[in-house]
Amino acid sequence: MNNNTTPSNLNAAKNQTMGNVKDAAGNMMNDSRMQAEGKGQHAGGKTEEMGAKANDMWQDAKSKMENAFSGNNSNNKP
Repeated sequence: MNNNTTPSNLNAAKNQTMGNVKDAAGNMMNDSRMQAEGKGQHAGGKTEEMGAKANDMWQDAKSKMENAFSGNNSNNKP
């Protein structure tokens, strides 16, 4: 995760990519420790990606609720 502990799509993608690279390098060098580290980093990136998506959904829902209760709902039909 990034420094402020909020899940980040960019950081998630970086960890998934680096994890894949480590896994592939470990496979080429027959280094099971490096492979495991890569798989772990990739899984951590996937987890952070899910957290970032959940955070985005929460922020969107929160914004819609705030707008609905404040009377600023642009989705109201006449």
